[in-house]
Amino acid sequence: MAGNSIEDALVRLQDAAGLLPESERPTFRGAASAQQIDALEAAVGNRIPDDFRMLLQTCDAIVAMDVHNGYWIGGAEALARSVARGDFPRVVSDGSTSAPAMPIATDGGGNAFLARIADGSVWRFDHETGFVEPVASSIDSFLQRVAEDWVHFASGDREWHYIV
Repeated sequence: MAGNSIEDALVRLQDAAGLLPESERPTFRGAASAQQIDALEAAVGNRIPDDFRMLLQTCDAIVAMDVHNGYWIGGAEALARSVARGDFPRVVSDGSTSAPAMPIATDGGGNAFLARIADGSVWRFDHETGFVEPVASSIDSFLQRVAEDWVHFASGDREWHYIV
C-alpha cells in the first residue's frame, strides 16, 4: 500500500517538475543501493520509515535547488553523514510526547524536514530558532505537498504559502 502512494507522489512530482523551465527543473536520481540504505539505518540506529525506504529504493534523491527556496529530498549517503555529524535533532515532540526522528530532506536555507521513525509524520526544523513544527502526517503527504509547491511556483504564484 505504501509503495503505491510513494509511486503516485513521485509521478506527481515528475509531472510538476515538467511545468518548470528546463533550467530550473528538478532532477530525480536513480535508486539508492541496499548498502546505502543499510548505512543510513545504521547511522539512524533504527529502521527507517517504510515509505521513506520505498522512496529511496525508487529514487535516492530529488534535487530542486532552483525551485523557490530549494528542495533536497533524500540522498541516503548525505543523510547518513548528516545524522553522524548530528546536524539535526534526533527527536521531535508534539508537546506531550517525544519520538525519535531522522532527516529526510532539507531546503536551500539550511532547514530540515524530519520524519518521526514510528509514524512517518514529517516535521520542519528551523535551524535558526530550533523550532520544530509538524507539516505532514506522512512522507507521502509531504511529497504531495512539495509537488503542490512546484505547481504554484511554476505558475508564478507569489501568494502561496510554500513549505520551504
